[in-house]
Amino acid sequence: MELHWLPVEHRVTFKLATLAFTIKNTGQPGYLRELLPNYQPVRTLRSSSKHLLGEPTIKTVLASRGFRHSAAAVWNNLPDSLRCCTNVDRFRHNLKTHLFHLAFTA
Repeated sequence: MELHWLPVEHRVTFKLATLAFTIKNTGQPGYLRELLPNYQPVRTLRSSSKHLLGEPTIKTVLASRGFRHSAAAVWNNLPDSLRCCTNVDRFRHNLKTHLFHLAFTA
């Protein structure tokens, strides 16, 4: 805590969320962009404007560990203020602060 380092679990979350942010905002690399589709409900819902990613339906625990599911799950669990960010530096700063509070104030 003194060094302001995140625990390993939250560090993994930080890396996944940062990668998802980069993919969502730049569309690069294309092969990963195809794995993270935007959430498109069939009809208009309140969640339509929350910048969510579509989570695939999975049937096994092993599939839940894959990038497609875990990156979308991490992204969708972030607060709205983080998902709406457009600047990568501001996103990383706010994300680390959010994860630090989750790790050390519980």
